Amino acid sequence: MQKINAIFALLLAAVCVNAQFVNNGATVTIQAGATLRVETDIQNNGTGTITNNGTIEVSGNFTNAGTATLTPGSGLVKFVTATGSPSNVTLDAGGDALHNVEMAKTSNHTVTLASPVSMSGNLSFTGAGSKVLLGNNNLTMTNGSGTVTATTNHPTNGYVVTNGTGKFVKTVNANGTIAHQIGDATNYTPVSNAVTGTYSSATLGARVYTTGLQAKYADATDYINREWNVAATGITSYTNTMTGTYVAGDVNMGGNTSLIKGCTYP
Repeated sequence: MQKINAIFALLLAAVCVNAQFVNNGATVTIQAGATLRVETDIQNNGTGTITNNGTIEVSGNFTNAGTATLTPGSGLVKFVTATGSPSNVTLDAGGDALHNVEMAKTSNHTVTLASPVSMSGNLSFTGAGSKVLLGNNNLTMTNGSGTVTATTNHPTNGYVVTNGTGKFVKTVNANGTIAHQIGDATNYTPVSNAVTGTYSSATLGARVYTTGLQAKYADATDYINREWNVAATGITSYTNTMTGTYVAGDVNMGGNTSLIKGCTYP
């Protein structure tokens, strides 16, 4: 275990820590252009301060119980896979906002939110099947111009899994189409929202699920076993034309997909 107990700045092109990175009160600064790579967990405690102007690469859990300033400049937190590292890890940002986040884990490894997380930059999926699991916590992109990208496509590289009550939330500043790159643990089933209205600190959050579905009318025979829950805040005169993507296995047995029509519930 490596404990950081002094003030220092990471000025090198890359610094690699193979043991657990535990900061119990130091001020740690990753300069622009520098990389701190930790091939196990990062634990920031108490009065510990981490300021990230460069790149933090972590293969284990990332826990901020101190003061982490993760948003300045173009700071990046990159989740990677290393030899011997756990397949599935957790992220607890401790209430601090991240800037850019990259999911570079491979082999369908996951990052699960241990608390609500916000980010002010971009989210990218560059690994092979890496996913962010929300559980009951929201993931919020606070920059209306922030993007979500995948190196090849989301079914290949990964997406946001809404496996609980947590939503993938985006800020909305103007009329337009807001995409939520979401799915369940197996299938990528995003939803896009063509939104109009008047906006004041507005957000649009979405999750998708296949259990606990609304009861269908008794005579309904053609439907899918998947629903999207979309919630708006801070929008007046709100309209939303939603388009959800489902998979073949969602179609009710014997259903005729040409007869399936979308509907909304209050």
